[in-house]
Amino acid sequence: MELNATGFMLQTMFFLVNHNATDFMDTVFNEVAPQPVDPNETRCFGSYGCFPIGYPWTSEQRAHSVFPFGPSILDVKFNAFTRKHRKVPKLLDINDPYTIVDAGVSPSHPIYFVTHGFLEFGGAPWIRKMREELLINNKHSTVIVIDWKGGSSPPYYQAVSNIRLVGAIVAHMIYTIYEELKLRNLDDVHLIGHSLGAHMSGYAGYYLQKDFELKLGRITGMDPAGPYFLGTEQMVRLDFSDAKYVDIIHSDASLLVERGFGIRQSIGHVDFYPNGGDNQPKCSNSVNVACDHVHSVELFTESINSKCQFMSITCESYESFKKGLCNRCNRNSNYCIRFGFNSFASYKSIFSKGYANPGFLTSIPTYLMTSDKEPFCRVHYKVFVKVASNDESRMHGGEVGFIYLKLRSSHGDGQKFLLNQQSIHFAPGKNFTFLAIGDEVEDIKSVIVDYKHKSTANPLTWRVFTPKIYLEYILIQSMEQSDSVELKLCPSHETPISSGEGLLFQWESCEYQMRKEARERIK
Repeated sequence: MELNATGFMLQTMFFLVNHNATDFMDTVFNEVAPQPVDPNETRCFGSYGCFPIGYPWTSEQRAHSVFPFGPSILDVKFNAFTRKHRKVPKLLDINDPYTIVDAGVSPSHPIYFVTHGFLEFGGAPWIRKMREELLINNKHSTVIVIDWKGGSSPPYYQAVSNIRLVGAIVAHMIYTIYEELKLRNLDDVHLIGHSLGAHMSGYAGYYLQKDFELKLGRITGMDPAGPYFLGTEQMVRLDFSDAKYVDIIHSDASLLVERGFGIRQSIGHVDFYPNGGDNQPKCSNSVNVACDHVHSVELFTESINSKCQFMSITCESYESFKKGLCNRCNRNSNYCIRFGFNSFASYKSIFSKGYANPGFLTSIPTYLMTSDKEPFCRVHYKVFVKVASNDESRMHGGEVGFIYLKLRSSHGDGQKFLLNQQSIHFAPGKNFTFLAIGDEVEDIKSVIVDYKHKSTANPLTWRVFTPKIYLEYILIQSMEQSDSVELKLCPSHETPISSGEGLLFQWESCEYQMRKEARERIK
């Protein structure tokens, strides 16, 4: 019997309430094994083709492999939303091409397919929000929500098998649209899937090529599921061969599959690793076991109409990125690509502008940092801090704590942001480099530098007087502004920063220091 939306949501809530993160992964990998099936057996579903369960569908990475449910049980629905049918969709019938015309699907504008993952359905709140943002972005576009809730329930291994047939059904629906609207190609067809829905989108792309010799324009995989997919063959999971452009967002990825719901390996043309691909700032205090996994959806949705650039950059590793070693766009083999919805144009530009040779690239991993609250998009700043080594600084000694910056310009001030996530001992004469995120502030004129002291258990660090640090200068540069120069800012007359009291740093004060140094050299 088909579950209604309320029943499905209740089932999902009961499942999650009774499973913490560890229990959930134990459930996935220790589910009661299905009745053994001959691995050489194949099951066919009419025009959708036949589905074997032998290798590579059964492997070390997959504890169980079963046949998909039949089409009548899966009961895949295609709900089409357009500007005329924004709230109440038109249902597309794969066996009735007239429903495509009746829905008002435009052949000359983008067609988006959005799909859910395990334990979800087509009416999920995130899908409603995303489809609205897509229609705002292009009022002539069509958003088709794929609802396969008949196959997304536990056990997990069954849902994993079900998406194979769902993918074939989606491919046939896309081909029906292609034929009915007389499309020249599928360049404007974009599949957007979360978790298992990401891999299902890959299957749709595979079957379009195999059965109809058509290639999708784009697939966006939002934290593609890791369990049963990590380390498998290309045809088993989403892969960059499934569309002309495949972009992946990793938000709950781990090399150890039992620690994350998402897949860590790079599988697209571009693989985005916001905040390193796991441990998202928004989720640091969340009790929701799927917070990191779902955050990929929130980030992509914000990127659709955000005025913020959402810039990412290639780097050797996330650790190198955090150290500020890759902070200049399209220099030293570090390519900048806009994250999310607008990524395709900037991906193409790195080749058209000669920054990279497409013959030498398969998958491009990129990194970015995001905020812990909406809006998540921020600008990256590389900041170099020079602790003064003058007599006053050395007599006072170092301090432990945190540094905050507030950028100022003639256009207005940005919000104060933190440089170092962990407390640091700012010893006299030492240098520190940080990569931090803050508001976009054009034409920076000055900076308010604030210091917050952190007490330690070491009595030698305790202060009778107000803790303070002496900074000689800071250097600041924006990653997003490719033509930005490294701006040097200094305190007035070598004034120290007292804990809790912001101090103005500006370029003019550096002139005073230079004149003083010149006088000392003359002496």
